[in-house]
Amino acid sequence: MKKVLSTVILLIIPLFVLKGTPDKEQRKPSLTLELKNFSRILTLIQERYVDESYEKDENLAPLLEKTMDYLLHQLDPYSDLMTPDEWKEMEIHSTGRFGGIGIQIGMKDGVLTVISPIEGTPAYRAGIQAGDQIIEVDGKSTKGWSLQKAVKHLRGKPGTKVKIKIKRAFIEEPLEFEITREIIKIKAVPYYGIIENGIGYIKLNEFSRTAREEVMNAVEELKAKGMKKLILDLRGNPGGLLDAACEIADIFLPKGSEIVSTRSRNKRLEEIFKAIKTEEYTENIPLIVLVDKGSASASEIVSGALQDWDRALIIGDTTFGKGSVQRLFPLDGGYRLKLTTSLYYLPSGRSIHRFNKKDTLNQETKKEKEEVFYTLRKRREVYGGGGVIPDIVLKPHAYSKELTKLVAKRKFFEYALLLKKEGVREIREDEFEKFIEYLKQKEINDIDMDELRKQKDDVLYFLKISLGEVWEGDKGRYKEVLKYDPWIKKAVSILSKVKNKDDVFKYE
Repeated sequence: MKKVLSTVILLIIPLFVLKGTPDKEQRKPSLTLELKNFSRILTLIQERYVDESYEKDENLAPLLEKTMDYLLHQLDPYSDLMTPDEWKEMEIHSTGRFGGIGIQIGMKDGVLTVISPIEGTPAYRAGIQAGDQIIEVDGKSTKGWSLQKAVKHLRGKPGTKVKIKIKRAFIEEPLEFEITREIIKIKAVPYYGIIENGIGYIKLNEFSRTAREEVMNAVEELKAKGMKKLILDLRGNPGGLLDAACEIADIFLPKGSEIVSTRSRNKRLEEIFKAIKTEEYTENIPLIVLVDKGSASASEIVSGALQDWDRALIIGDTTFGKGSVQRLFPLDGGYRLKLTTSLYYLPSGRSIHRFNKKDTLNQETKKEKEEVFYTLRKRREVYGGGGVIPDIVLKPHAYSKELTKLVAKRKFFEYALLLKKEGVREIREDEFEKFIEYLKQKEINDIDMDELRKQKDDVLYFLKISLGEVWEGDKGRYKEVLKYDPWIKKAVSILSKVKNKDDVFKYE
């Protein structure tokens, strides 16, 4: 018996060696070979895979979609396969308009929750409030819904109606609303105002097609109120349209100033973008731009161009380092290929693109790691290849683990809703102890109260901005942020001393 088995094994092994071992020429990778193999694999999955459901095209197609997406992500983090739904969502954000009721929503403890109604929208007029829980939409329970599903059901053709059922804090019975959808405009500029002594402030959240118009409206209104100096806040702004970035930079730069250029393997695709305006809106207004690690792409083009032309003092943290250009190519079935085709270059000739995502570039190490460039008017040193490094680098405030947990659990917001019910509009010092007692009553067991007591100022800060938000939405939140934000305080302290646009560089 052993002899028979040995003979069988000897016969089988050569068969696998002969059939399964390619020679060196066969092992050489080629596009033609791999495409042929890929096609063969798909055929075998449909014909032989143990799960016969993959015989159907509709079940195999999602697998191919994921495969194509994975392929693109191997190139870089920004090349992507966009589904028809993702493309539609991108169009909505770039145009800044869609049909809906006008609320910002999120998930809190697994429940669909209103973050804030957008001022002037149907939801705002109907009395929807921050913190309201949406438990039904058109008679359907929202339990288990994703944010994407909720957005899909709440949006719709302007003029159509949607019924929503709300669970509101401290009210036992659910509230029902029937709201007529309208065209909702997503604000690129959620807030602007005068801080003090003629110092204006504009928060720009995204670079959409309406960004220039909104910034210009803010500038003109602030100038009418006596603005002589300006803070442009680009913190947390992930970018948007290249054209919008150029339009914003154009507001502050003289006509003909280069804003950004693109370089590509295809020279015909390379472009140079310049300021084209003729009016002198803001050229002599002292300007400070705030940036942080969340400022990316278009935000880096604007802050980098203004830095290169010595037009603005940049304050904050080193930006994200996304300096690549993606172009959209239409595919069959409503899909779009988003493919990186070029890199951005700022007027000084530097790139802001960070190729190594692990790069921890900071002010102390930049001279050792980056090529030196020079600004175009004052010949100040600037550095390329790792985002925009501010002229004044500030470290973001580190909040404790306890505070981070409370923010994630939205306990500040929850407590602010209680204060609003009681008619409270201002946070006093004694509110700290009341908040601690509130947490104890709620039995928040994973919070170290002794550690939390060491963070009294931060606790009061979060209570103030949360109370502002529940009373006035984004506007109320920003009002409180402007009072206490240390980076804004730094910008105000510099602008308070300057008399002209070049004076800001005396304090870098």
